[in-house]
Amino acid sequence: MIPPKFILFLSHLPLDSSRRAIILVCTSKEKEMKGHTSKKCLYAASMSFARQISKLAEECFTSTGMHPSQAFLLVLVAGEPGISPTRAAELLSLAPSTITRFADGLERKGYITRNRNGKTAEMFATNNGLALTAKISKASQDLYEMYSEKLGMEEADKLAELINDAAEKMR
Repeated sequence: MIPPKFILFLSHLPLDSSRRAIILVCTSKEKEMKGHTSKKCLYAASMSFARQISKLAEECFTSTGMHPSQAFLLVLVAGEPGISPTRAAELLSLAPSTITRFADGLERKGYITRNRNGKTAEMFATNNGLALTAKISKASQDLYEMYSEKLGMEEADKLAELINDAAEKMR
């Protein structure tokens, strides 16, 4: 049974993909459990922001025909011919299995090729993939302009720097 003092708190929690409340206790202070505790919880705040920025990114990248993360992988492969999936996973902060899944899709579409030598693999952009990088660059610029318009350019740049610094410290 959920204690009554948590009911208001629970009504403000984000939902997971099964529409179940994600229950977090970010602070032990009861007075902060009332109302909008998510403003004091880095996890809740970052997840809320991630959902919003992801929605903007998906809108901007519609013209590329791929998910933004998949587009970033293509740009990385185009910029670093022969990059390994392991190195790409490190640079993009994605799981190696996610890189493999994205690379499978890019290869099916004819945007990259992979050379496999035993346990190692190298990825290369095809001419079609290289041609698509201009469209991806435009989508990236559109995304930057959209969130900079909402946040302000200076704040957007500072926020990106803070998030990247924090992510590096958490590794």
